[in-house]
Amino acid sequence: MVNSDLRGRVQNTLKQFESQGISMEQWLSVTQQTAEQFVDALKEQSVLATKVDIALRAVAVAEKLDASQDDLERQFERIATQLKKKPAAIRKAYEKNDAIADLKAQIAKSKAIDWLLHNSQFVDDKGTAIDNETILGEHDHDDLGAVSELHEHEHDHESGHDHKH
Repeated sequence: MVNSDLRGRVQNTLKQFESQGISMEQWLSVTQQTAEQFVDALKEQSVLATKVDIALRAVAVAEKLDASQDDLERQFERIATQLKKKPAAIRKAYEKNDAIADLKAQIAKSKAIDWLLHNSQFVDDKGTAIDNETILGEHDHDDLGAVSELHEHEHDHESGHDHKH
């Protein structure tokens, strides 16, 4: 999982550099890093992201926070609205790219985050309890907040980028 995430991070970073007209050599020169140091820094991020991913998946399983068909349809609608396309076209793209399982996992992890936020006790730096509503405020429990990530994921699959989660 770490290596898969790392490959994606390296590819995305190189794409970002390229879109900004920066070569890898220029970046390494400016930051005074070797290629190995650059990859090691990204690997640290990949290790952390993988640990978070595993933890969220475990919470989702333990709390039975599955993605329902309605959750999928709402997510297709959100993505379709953002991309100005029809939900059926978004669904078809996910099906074509065999990405429904990834989308379900994203939804379940979003539900796990929401569950954790609402089932945790927040404290200040002295350990005094803080009311959850002070921290969380008013928000839409139905907003999974993963549209941009899912949109990026859809493009990765459309461009032939193959990875396993």
